[in-house]
Amino acid sequence: MQACRAKIVLTFVLVVAIATAEDFPLSELVEGQNGFGVTEGVGGKLERFPIKILGVQEDPSLGFPLIIIRAEGELIDQAEGISAGMSGSPVYLHKDDQQEKSLLGAIAYVFPESDHHLALVTPISAMRGLFDEPETIPFGTWPTGGLTAAVPVATPLLLSGVSSRTIDRLGPLLRESPLNFLPIQTGGTVQSDESTSLEAGSAISIQLVRGDITVAAIGTVTEVANGEVLALGHSLLGLGNVSFPLTTADIIHIVPSDLVPFKLANSGTHILGSIIQDRFAGLAGNIDKKPDLLPVNISLSDTRNTLIRKVEIVREEGLYPTLLQVSVQQLLDEIRNEVSGGTSELAWEILFQTGDRLTMLQQTSHRDDLALATSKIAAEPLKILSINPFETPDLKQVNLNISYEKYLRTAELVNVDAATLDVAPGEVLVAYIRLQPYRGQALVEELLIDLPQDLEGKVALVFRSGQYRDQDQEQDKEDYEPWDGDILSFGDLLVALRDEQQASELVIEVITDGKARLLQRQIFPFIIEGQETLEIEIQNLNQDEAEEEQ
Repeated sequence: MQACRAKIVLTFVLVVAIATAEDFPLSELVEGQNGFGVTEGVGGKLERFPIKILGVQEDPSLGFPLIIIRAEGELIDQAEGISAGMSGSPVYLHKDDQQEKSLLGAIAYVFPESDHHLALVTPISAMRGLFDEPETIPFGTWPTGGLTAAVPVATPLLLSGVSSRTIDRLGPLLRESPLNFLPIQTGGTVQSDESTSLEAGSAISIQLVRGDITVAAIGTVTEVANGEVLALGHSLLGLGNVSFPLTTADIIHIVPSDLVPFKLANSGTHILGSIIQDRFAGLAGNIDKKPDLLPVNISLSDTRNTLIRKVEIVREEGLYPTLLQVSVQQLLDEIRNEVSGGTSELAWEILFQTGDRLTMLQQTSHRDDLALATSKIAAEPLKILSINPFETPDLKQVNLNISYEKYLRTAELVNVDAATLDVAPGEVLVAYIRLQPYRGQALVEELLIDLPQDLEGKVALVFRSGQYRDQDQEQDKEDYEPWDGDILSFGDLLVALRDEQQASELVIEVITDGKARLLQRQIFPFIIEGQETLEIEIQNLNQDEAEEEQ
């Protein structure tokens, strides 16, 4: 308990920032020059470690040169090399035997298949360009892979309140990032105070999700001056203009490894400012600038109780689906305390800054893993909004209510029949459907279907579930368009989403000219599974035939 108290007290200490060092000119670099790096160690202590200049890699594909160094000293040796989380650690040299140090840049890249004491430094001159207009910032491309290629220093991705199985849901985020993220489960966040400040070498946390769940990347400050922060020396996600919460990080331990040594840390709770640029030369941020976050309120309930959880996620459209899916799966696992099947119903309320309000209702079930199935469905509306071609969805808040039960509330559509298969245009067709509820008694339902006046001849009626699209189907972002040709605007898209067919609906369509035409939708108290087709013949009776029949 005392150790826990001490850890919290440390975060309230105001760190006195040292004077900003002037930049070391690359033109004065000499092979063999000695200097030192600074990075935060256990207990908030800034640790120095010696470095030696080995050379300059001129004009790499990033658009700026990189300085090759070798890091030494007790801190580096004990960890067996440069640790994940050291990205951004400042490197200093002395000019002309002067006592005053000059800032060379930030540790940013390593050679994963080589000596872990070797690193590449991003020049501070390239990082300063992060505060310029985006057009003036060198972008370039990431170096190609291979055993000898340098890669960004691995970045610990702290997951507080997130189980090991939920980490798999972060797959899209981890794959799309140019970084080598190192997912690490941590005990939680550490209380921090607004009196906490940063200096060069301080550990920082860049949060993607905060609240009842935390997903945050750990790195190091390169420089703090006039309320501006430079960090990492490489990008986080490479998204350009961003608004990510910036907090302190509490280093618990540096875990040695001959593969990837890493800093084990907790993420601070108090927001110090915002990261506003995420580009190849590093991260740039402003102290005291409030990040723009999307509030998400999630309510989970069964027949006995309700659990309400609140998170905030960064306002990046491409990250919405992944971050919401992670949050929902973790919270369902937490409240259910098991991996099992069942049925759930989801009700969304999505509020827009424009005053628009989108409400949706959907159901899903799964025999083995309800939490996974529900989390995929939960993310679907935000995925559709994030890739729509009409306009930027300016979201204000997302409220998601999920009710769940451990039983499979499903019914299979077994067969369809009709009182007569010969009808006239515009008549009412009397159809009978047989449903087999899961481990329940079969039932037969009578349906009255109004046939359009313009139908005639042999036609096929399709009876199917309104089940959501197959969530397990891999769909490329460019090819995935969940809207048809009738949706011509963002307003049309919202209307279509509000009217989205539900899994508990039986949808009846007629196929004409190879296209489906909706005839009827009917809600049932369970999720419909399966599809059946009924062929009928629609004939126009002439007047004589009609009189004979009379």
